[in-house]
Amino acid sequence: MASLAGFKEHFWQITYGGTGIWNILFFAHVDENVNYAAMHAAHKDWLIALTAFAGAGFGNGLTYALSLWGMASKKIQARNWLFYFFFWWNVNSLGNFIDYVPSRTFGTHGDMANLAMGAHVSPWWIMIILGYLVLWAVWYFYTKTLVRAYDVLSLKKASARAVLLIFVTLILFALYGMIGFDGYGPLSHFISQLSLWIMLPILVFCWPTRLWVKTALKTKFI
Repeated sequence: MASLAGFKEHFWQITYGGTGIWNILFFAHVDENVNYAAMHAAHKDWLIALTAFAGAGFGNGLTYALSLWGMASKKIQARNWLFYFFFWWNVNSLGNFIDYVPSRTFGTHGDMANLAMGAHVSPWWIMIILGYLVLWAVWYFYTKTLVRAYDVLSLKKASARAVLLIFVTLILFALYGMIGFDGYGPLSHFISQLSLWIMLPILVFCWPTRLWVKTALKTKFI
């Protein structure tokens, strides 16, 4: 986006951020190396917002949509290994959404801060508008996608389903959700703390022995 507008010489000029643990796990210090100050000086704040939104909104949105499409395909469902690939692609795409909203919505720097600055809006508007979309995606994952995975992957035992449930919850809310601990300010730090605490009620509500889970599996309401 910035390269096309002339604010970055080459799109592959990226700051990779070193070999620290946060960067290895989350690419937390990877920077697109865009001259946002020059954009602002050129009165192109709309381009700042568009560039900041491109990765999370367009790029990750595309991978999320493709993963949903793949898991819905009967041909892919007939091949467990291929469905498994699309399932984990979906988990990571959803995790990336959580990484941005809500984890870094109120960050002192980064894409969400640039989006708010470029769009001239409060981070609260980003939280409200995009937050509801992420909340829907989380709801859809736990009530539809995960139940479909139990069925397609032939996880008959509650223990096997519980292992998958716990594992994906840890990835979504402990791995992706704790990015706010890495110097994004007090609000992001607090939200990442909440992300860890919310895992318990999610596990309780979505435990494989719950009646609604069993009903969904029996009726194929997935």
